[in-house]
Amino acid sequence: MEFDTYVARDIGLRAQRRVYRDLLRRKRKDFWQSTVEAQRTNPQQLWKSIDTLLGRGRPHDHAEITALEFQRFFEDKVAAVRSSTASAPKPDFVTGPPGVSWSVFDPVDCSEVANAIRQLPDKTCAADPVPTSVLKQLADDISPFLATLINRSLTEGVFLWP
Repeated sequence: MEFDTYVARDIGLRAQRRVYRDLLRRKRKDFWQSTVEAQRTNPQQLWKSIDTLLGRGRPHDHAEITALEFQRFFEDKVAAVRSSTASAPKPDFVTGPPGVSWSVFDPVDCSEVANAIRQLPDKTCAADPVPTSVLKQLADDISPFLATLINRSLTEGVFLWP
């Protein structure tokens, strides 16, 4: 197959996939809008539909995973990242120019951190210790800790993870 033909075919497939995704998104939106509109006068049924839309009541994909297995998964993942980067050169530290001070800044609060987490793209990399979707679900729970870490890092001028 000639290169130009291959490229044209690939572009055509991408365009078809985009059209399909747009149509699917539109159909889902129309379905849920009409469902909510039809059930507006029946709050009990409306809440059941909303719970279905949000995925509540469904068993999790891995309901059989214990807390200990969950913890081990992340410990193993962090250990693997550390071992794969163990031979990397140590970072260079550079002092700031004269007159630059980190002592004056507006501290971040929990709501700013939670909002920033929620605005992250939904992409996840295999190297991420926590999938973005999980991070977004936990935004309100972890934002106080992250806000404290960020503010302390800026106050003390330390920006590397120990």
